[in-house]
Formats: sequence, C-alpha cells, structure tokens
Amino acid sequence: MNILSAGISDVGKKREINEDSLLLDGGMGIYVVADGIGGQDDGEMASRRALLSVYECLKEALKGKEGSKQSVAAMERLLRRAIGIAAKEIFQLAETENGMGTTLTALLVVRGKGIMAHVGDSRLYVHRGGVMHQLSRDHTWAQEMIRGQKMRSKVANNHPMANLLTRALGLEETVLIDTRTFSLKAGDIYLLCTDGLTGHVTDDELATLLGSTDDMKNLSERLVSMANERGGLDNITVVLVRVEDPREDAVANPMTVGEPRIPTLVERDKKPRREDEGLVLNKMTSMNLTVEPDADPDEPQDAPPASEDS
Repeated sequence: MNILSAGISDVGKKREINEDSLLLDGGMGIYVVADGIGGQDDGEMASRRALLSVYECLKEALKGKEGSKQSVAAMERLLRRAIGIAAKEIFQLAETENGMGTTLTALLVVRGKGIMAHVGDSRLYVHRGGVMHQLSRDHTWAQEMIRGQKMRSKVANNHPMANLLTRALGLEETVLIDTRTFSLKAGDIYLLCTDGLTGHVTDDELATLLGSTDDMKNLSERLVSMANERGGLDNITVVLVRVEDPREDAVANPMTVGEPRIPTLVERDKKPRREDEGLVLNKMTSMNLTVEPDADPDEPQDAPPASEDS
C-alpha cells in the first residue's frame, strides 16, 4: 500500500499544558489520537501511557511477523485487545493517583482495509468523493440521549451535561470499544482528531479543506491554525492519512510515509512544551453511565455513512 500521513498536536490558546497525545507509525500502519482527562499532569500521563501501551502491545504481538500477512479479523482482535490492556493499565494507575482517564481513537491500516477502534469523543472521519463521513460515534451524554431517543438533538446538545463522557479509558477496569472495518479507496483522506478541532471547525468546513490539497503536513497545520484563530479553547490534535494506492502490492514511496511519531512519557517535574508535549487543565470531569452497546458497531465494508446526530 502507498499511504501519506502527517500529524500535529498543539496546546491551543487558552490551556497552560497539553493533555492530547498522538501516535503515528506509517510502517506499522497505526495512527492514534488521545485526549487525556485529569487534574495537574494526570491527563497527559493517561493519554501518553495509553498510546504507548497500545503501541508496545501491537509491536510485541507482531514481532517476527508481517502485519500484512495476518487476517483482517485477527488484526481487529489484536487492536481491541491492545486497547483493553491499555484501559486496565490506566484504571490501575488512576487508583494510585488523583483519578485520570483518556479518550482514544485509532486507525489500523492492513491489507487494503482500515480498522477503527474508538472510545470517547475524539473522532475519525473519512473524506471520500468530496463528502465527509464521521466513522466514529461520540460517547458523550448528549449523543447517548439522542441515540436513545430520550432527547431531541437541540435540547441535548445545549444541556449542561452535554459534553460529559460516557466512555473513556480509566473510568473502569474494562471499557466497551467500538470497532468497524472498511475498505480503503484511492484518494481517501482519514482524519483523526480531538475535540479541540471539532469544537471550532464544522464538518462542512472540514470537507472543504480536506478536498483542497494533497499536502497532508500543510493541511494539518491549517486545521490547527483555524482552530486557534477561533479561540483555541482546548488542545488541538490532528492526524491525517491519505490513501494513494490501497493495493497490497503497491510500492510505497518512502517520502510519502509520515515519520514515526511515538509518544514519550514526560517527567513530572519538567515544564511542558507548547507542541507535542504537555497537558490540559480544567477539562470537564467525565462520568460513567450504564449504556447499552451500539447494535451495529461494525458497518458495511465500503463507503461508510456519516454517524447520525454527530
């Protein structure tokens, strides 16, 4: 396969520290964003530890093997297991700290397929044929109320509890993970992002921007700049993945594969940097509700429809 990718994380304009993290390894075909929750530096620790745990689990499981030779179903199970291990690790860590958690949205590319695994309110989109589709579903109080037909969209989205998370790694020892598998098509652009982007940039604007250029690095910077120009109220993290050729035998141009970006743990006594290192203060506390799993977490293999009411 021939894949082009780029990623950026920025603290925004209002936060002191950056609790977002990103993982980008084109060689392994794994792309992940996470948005940490917790006071002081707990959110940063949660997001980084979660991504490192997922990465190490995948790397260990594939040691001496070629991911491209594993079945798509086996790779989906592996990704789900890696996130489950990370969730348990964050939960155990939270018990010894002041409480912490993180969202996590992942895209694993293998054998011409994309595999999504998702927990929380970070998002995965695909731009295909000039149309933007949201592949993930937000695990927030408002969206659960809308999906359960307990409230109308306008009422739920304006409720004081609207943005409270109903799922996140760290709230419980285990977590329900949404997964879905779909075919990759030449020209697809996949966007993984935290809510620091979607809080300022609409889906229609994202569709226009993603259809305007093939330069993923420049596009990721433009998206972050737009969010900052509109207030930058939260940390902003963007990972873009463009499918040049989804065929397994396609020769990848090394120049089009994003440089690996593996998160590192930051010492607690070090001051955070503005980009790619840091935390988020005063993020709304998450809550854990008993929610029935989606009836159809795995959607059709081809062009995925937009998530409803998102």
